[in-house]
Amino acid sequence: MGRTQRGNDNAYCQDNEISWYDWSAPDVDLLAFTRQMVAFRRAHPVFRRRRFLSGQQASELRWFTPGGAEMTEAGWSDPSALAVALCLDGSDDPDRAADGTAMVDEDALVLVNGWWEPPQFTVPVTRPGLAWQLVVDSHDPGRTQRGVPLGAGEPFTVGPRSVVVLCGPLVSGPR
Repeated sequence: MGRTQRGNDNAYCQDNEISWYDWSAPDVDLLAFTRQMVAFRRAHPVFRRRRFLSGQQASELRWFTPGGAEMTEAGWSDPSALAVALCLDGSDDPDRAADGTAMVDEDALVLVNGWWEPPQFTVPVTRPGLAWQLVVDSHDPGRTQRGVPLGAGEPFTVGPRSVVVLCGPLVSGPR
């Protein structure tokens, strides 16, 4: 509901403004965004797989630098790296629904910015011809409607300390 403890991670024993909460004044924008994110996750099986990816499956995850290049060991070790992109294939080894059908989904490209500045990402090459659509922007929740598609190599700015999710269309057949 938007409650803060002003950085205090142990406020339970404080009887003052740090631990008091005014239930009559919830953060309605935060509540609306949270509801949207719950609905989004329910609608996209790629974000709610029932198993943890490990071994060979984990090696198939595709991680990228903000510049759109595949992440390397040096990239993972770079202490100044404050942003990363992850591509999730919505049809790669999907979970099964109760009736046994595959729970396939759109591909998702998650852009994570842990920096206080808004870096420009370059949309990476994931598969030929894929057009990404903006569906989530935690910095600017009003920007979440699908708009002009983005192709590989195009720039995209991500707000400070935020996450953006781009989705690619659900396709059938080989990738």
